[in-house]
Amino acid sequence: MKRLVVLIPSTLTSVEKNRLVRARIIGELARFLGMYRVTHVVVYHDEDPYFDSHALGKYIVKTLKYAVTPPWLKKEAFPLGSTDRNWGVMPPLQIRSHIKPGKRRWAVWKDGIVTDGKERWRVEEHVLKGAGIKPVSPSLVPVEGKRVIPVDRLDRMQYIGFWPEYWNVGLHRAIVRLRKRFKGIYVLGTTRHGETAERAMAGCEGPRDLALIFGGHHRGILEMADYRESDYDGLLNLFERQETKTVRTEEAVPLVLEHLHARGYVDV
Repeated sequence: MKRLVVLIPSTLTSVEKNRLVRARIIGELARFLGMYRVTHVVVYHDEDPYFDSHALGKYIVKTLKYAVTPPWLKKEAFPLGSTDRNWGVMPPLQIRSHIKPGKRRWAVWKDGIVTDGKERWRVEEHVLKGAGIKPVSPSLVPVEGKRVIPVDRLDRMQYIGFWPEYWNVGLHRAIVRLRKRFKGIYVLGTTRHGETAERAMAGCEGPRDLALIFGGHHRGILEMADYRESDYDGLLNLFERQETKTVRTEEAVPLVLEHLHARGYVDV
């Protein structure tokens, strides 16, 4: 498996009004994403009449980007004034690229210059666009040597962290875009109305990329207005007898990853 993609709703933290708690939840989520070598995180738009779902989604992505940025690049990637004072409660990611940089690692693009903390070199905006990166200054970029690499080349073999993105579309359109971007990816939805891992993953044969789809606190993927059964290759039910009414998304993500890992579908 080259890529492991996780899709979560923009309403992930909508039940928490305390920004300190929100930052902590996202920070813990970032730790789990790193533990299981998730390569891409997509936050899709989940409409909520009581919250600005777009702003929440963008906040989640920005916070995840802060978490995955190596310590020596945080000040360059997040200038003073653009940071959230509550990010201090987030636990450090401590993945290998944060402790000992390898050949493929993160850098920061700012005003045409890329720096990895030691060396600096010029990169044109069209190079970033070709790599799937919006040339907004400053930007976190993956590099190999003195070359920016496409974000879709990030894999689980030379793991340096996950790439977070906000897609301003509903779940159905997000899955359609996902399939166009990652050809042959196996899309697994998580729902209490699903099946066992063995049945849900029955069609995932060979070295295929895997996408895990999670619903929100207020509605699962089956309750989404744009739900289509054909979007999914399998539906997973983690708990045969679920005692609690709901399983929160931030709880479901690590539980599903560990469940699939224990059964040999996701290696660590």
